[in-house]
Amino acid sequence: MRIGEVARRSGVSARMLRHYDELGVVVPSGRSATGYREYAPADLRRLFEVESLRSLGMSLREIAAAVDDAPGRSSPTDLVECADHPHPRADRRGTGTAPPARTRAAGAPRRLGCGARRRRAAA
Repeated sequence: MRIGEVARRSGVSARMLRHYDELGVVVPSGRSATGYREYAPADLRRLFEVESLRSLGMSLREIAAAVDDAPGRSSPTDLVECADHPHPRADRRGTGTAPPARTRAAGAPRRLGCGARRRRAAA
């Protein structure tokens, strides 16, 4: 199956699929005679593993190591079992503790977005 069909079926953009290919995270099984990427069912399974691990907040480097079958590497299951440990990027994904909120200096004017200005003007 070609990249467009994989993108439609998986919800992952063709651009992201090309990026995964360049990084070696999800490499298509082959190429057609005209150079198009050809994905096999095993490639789709790997893609869904990658997307699942991304949703946990893992970096692509960590994911590449996790889905690689080389000896001495962590398996996806090992990494998912360790998901209760906070990840440095977890706060950006909404799964961890957020960094402390910035506070205004005493007496500093409060910024209002355009929606707040309209509400204030209407009142």
